[in-house]
Amino acid sequence: MSWEYYKGALVPKQEIHFDIRISKQEANSLLKTSSALFIRYTTDFDQEQNSPAYYVIKDTWEAIDELSANTRYIIRKALRMCDVRKINKEIMIRQGYEVYYTHTVNFKLRKINILKCDQYLKMIENLSDREFFGCFDRQSGKLIGYSQNEIGEGVCYSTTKANPIYYRGYYPFYALFYTMNEYYLQVCKKKYVSDGFRTLDQHSGIQDFLISKFKFRKAYCKLHLHYIWWLKFLVNMIYPFRNIIWSGKIKNLLFQEEISRKSKATKFKFLN
Repeated sequence: MSWEYYKGALVPKQEIHFDIRISKQEANSLLKTSSALFIRYTTDFDQEQNSPAYYVIKDTWEAIDELSANTRYIIRKALRMCDVRKINKEIMIRQGYEVYYTHTVNFKLRKINILKCDQYLKMIENLSDREFFGCFDRQSGKLIGYSQNEIGEGVCYSTTKANPIYYRGYYPFYALFYTMNEYYLQVCKKKYVSDGFRTLDQHSGIQDFLISKFKFRKAYCKLHLHYIWWLKFLVNMIYPFRNIIWSGKIKNLLFQEEISRKSKATKFKFLN
């Protein structure tokens, strides 16, 4: 069992449908030997009981006919304008930064650090466990969108971006997701495709988009958190005041704690 550092947390390098079981002693040992503030993992993937903890997945393929008439119309238009295909890392290095930059800047309300070009190129070069799909303008051959995907028994769409200039008329997200869903579910027979765990800060509407347009669904689970000692003390102390805290990072941390507690309770008030 291996772990990786992600935004202050240790998360398992394991596919989402595998249960992770560790003791408090093992968790404390992991935290002592890392710079992480907490450990996060899930169990009981795709349980029947509703839960505020869930992954957004699609595990069936019924071609375009399962989608609404409006979605089918947009997909057909998108595929006339766009060419979607698997690409190699070299194309990402040559053309990916413009897509990354324009997409990221478009979320003006997000306080994030935008990678400089050399940082982005280094990041792409160091990726060893991703498969890439590119969306190209058929007329010019220009890359206008891409997806980085983690491949295993299932597939996680870890990063999907598109140049906002092409949102209207080209609909790159429709072209990308339809083509990738077909490839992974129909051709490769993967267990599922997923956009990952539910968002905590609502910075993107992509999960709602996938559910409403592409028949993705919520695969309910339980969320587990183990904190470093002082952070555990802080979370327990301020948790009762979570609804009046406005600080973004602290609010998200407490919301995550609320999800964890309620996902493991037998009865809870459901969180949207």
